[in-house]
Amino acid sequence: MSTYKFEHNWLIGRKVGEIWDFISHFHYDGWWPGVCFNTVREAEENGVGAEYETEFRTKLPYKLRFRVKVVSSSPPHSLVMRVTGQLEGQAVWTLIALGDRTHVRCRWEVRTAVRWMSALGPLLKPLFVWNHNRVVAEGVEGLSRHLGTRVHPCSDRCLWNAPAPAASFRHN
Repeated sequence: MSTYKFEHNWLIGRKVGEIWDFISHFHYDGWWPGVCFNTVREAEENGVGAEYETEFRTKLPYKLRFRVKVVSSSPPHSLVMRVTGQLEGQAVWTLIALGDRTHVRCRWEVRTAVRWMSALGPLLKPLFVWNHNRVVAEGVEGLSRHLGTRVHPCSDRCLWNAPAPAASFRHN
């Protein structure tokens, strides 16, 4: 199996509670092109136990299907999911309140469980990474439109020196 570790960081001009509600309810298919989440099992307390069957159409000629199960949830700051199926591993969402803005970190640590992807992983890994990044970029664009605010890519430095969104600047 080929292993992949992805980390994405964004600064979003909305309060952490709003972003939490949005991310933790897995209603992504209305704004993220090529993504479908179907509820398999409803959540228990704080979202734990919720399960979703997912399908991601990629920029390359294949789809990825896997199941996501929420195994840990600390609203409105962290969500840990186990991933099984064509991808195996975990995903962790971390949200940090920055006043009226939220720093969102999404980490995926997964292995491919599709024979051809695992066999070709050492050779095609750069292409698979590019594909992942394109799918995420489409999601960020859709999220920005859906929320009506810009989603700024950033790093952990967002926590200390993130610029305020343009709409919040005041001119004297």
